[in-house]
Amino acid sequence: DGYRFDARTFEAAIRPDTKLFILSHPHNPTGNVWSEDELRTMGEICARHGVLVVSDEIHQDLVMNPDRKHIPFASLGEEFARNSITCTAPSKTFNLPGLQSANVFVPDPRLRAELARQY
Repeated sequence: DGYRFDARTFEAAIRPDTKLFILSHPHNPTGNVWSEDELRTMGEICARHGVLVVSDEIHQDLVMNPDRKHIPFASLGEEFARNSITCTAPSKTFNLPGLQSANVFVPDPRLRAELARQY
């Protein structure tokens, strides 16, 4: 529970060629559940620098701190949804690794078309 998000350090780590930020949300392995303010700050910084957010939310149902709740990154608003791809799967929550199933949510039509073209 000692980890704290530092916006200045986060923004300073972005380089001109940085194109993607993988957000482990809730964080693995610390178990940290990002607050709405932290998520908004991350999203605003990424948008400002043209960095796409890939929000790995596979652990969304495994929140151990009863005082925190998972907030889907894309639910923060249209601008956050458009600049993100969200990944989820039932394998962690329901212990179904053999199911080999996952979900990828891509709200932005341009990004969705590019993803479909490549895969």
